[in-house]
Amino acid sequence: MSKKYFFLFFLLTSFIGQSGAFSVTEKFKNFVDCSIVGWATISSLISTDFQFRVLGSENVSRPLEDSIRTILSELGLQQEKIHVKQMSDRLASVVSRANAIATANAIYVDEKFMHYLSPEQRRALIGHEGIHIKDNHVLCRLLVLCLGLTLYVGSEVFMLNKITDIKSLSLFTAGTAANVTAIVLGLLAYARYQERTADLKSAELLQCHKGAADLWKLYQLPNEDKSVFTKLKAWVADKFSTHPNLDERVAYLSGNL
Repeated sequence: MSKKYFFLFFLLTSFIGQSGAFSVTEKFKNFVDCSIVGWATISSLISTDFQFRVLGSENVSRPLEDSIRTILSELGLQQEKIHVKQMSDRLASVVSRANAIATANAIYVDEKFMHYLSPEQRRALIGHEGIHIKDNHVLCRLLVLCLGLTLYVGSEVFMLNKITDIKSLSLFTAGTAANVTAIVLGLLAYARYQERTADLKSAELLQCHKGAADLWKLYQLPNEDKSVFTKLKAWVADKFSTHPNLDERVAYLSGNL
């Protein structure tokens, strides 16, 4: 191979290698960020220090905090036990700044986005997060996760004791795949149930069904591609999401107007 072609080959493989490494690194970073945010959320059941370091420790402005606490008081929440914080960059990279998140004892928001919302949309968003706190959704999700892991380990141990030949080994492999799929889909379905509950209960208690429907319309994107592949991809994304489909959310909230 001549030096010219060798140099071009080197540039091409270097470019592909760096692109692949960057892609893997970014995906790995996203995975790490999601995991850390998840553990920080769970840690709110025990201690607030870790969640503040990860999710955000800065206070929002006093006027915004007062308006948020007014909404929370309408839900019957005890104010002294709830923190209102500005979300950190790490949390924003996971949930986006155009959102909010609740742990067991805190609500994290992006102040600029909160000022972008109308008063009714803000009531709907804070009310939604408030119901997560009021109904102990973090604890409930952790308990369901522990139950799922217990069922998984128990069934795996049971099936391992049945392996005697190649046929039973192949059945074990298929059973493990089915086991993992069923548990993951079950956990996701429960998460969507919690989100739906938070939508409807907050809208009912705060009488802001229209504000809630208008809020979720903000997140809807025009979908002009009606191909089968696009519909299939959207269907799979919905099934493996922790939140209900946006069209579905707008529909069931609008239906209660």
